[in-house]
Amino acid sequence: MPSQSLMHWRQAAAEALDRMESAHRAIGGTARGRRHATQQINQSNLMLLSSHFQRFCRSLHSEAVAHIVGNVDAALKPVVQASLTLGGTLDRGNPNPGNLGADFGRVGDRVRFRLGARDVAGTLIEDLGKIGIAGQRLVRVEVPLDPTYLQAFEIPTALLTPVPRRRAA
Repeated sequence: MPSQSLMHWRQAAAEALDRMESAHRAIGGTARGRRHATQQINQSNLMLLSSHFQRFCRSLHSEAVAHIVGNVDAALKPVVQASLTLGGTLDRGNPNPGNLGADFGRVGDRVRFRLGARDVAGTLIEDLGKIGIAGQRLVRVEVPLDPTYLQAFEIPTALLTPVPRRRAA
């Protein structure tokens, strides 16, 4: 099934951005050189692009949540949906890398924490939300304790250290 978010981005959003580009050309022309009369159009174009991109990201996130929740046992649907949408930053903030990561990147990150006398690394598998003592955010982290056994731990995010991602060569 094609993404409704992507279809809107490619059609309605693209048309709106094309109309803004046409207005820019009509006022500033196409020749080289600085066009002082286009400053307000440039700023408006940037705001229009940001708002359409934010709508696309919010809509795409909603589609992804609906797909995930649609494949979960009925009894768990409300819990899973709440954990994936609680504190959504794109509902109230710009689509900057931090907000995009906060909404889309809740699982899959590698983290390190202290387990007894040793440091262990694991994979973030679920954001449980602010359900800890005094509203602490808890997450579920899966740790390979030996080559054949994965153990999941629920731990406050304040005790986690991100494991840097390896850069592709």
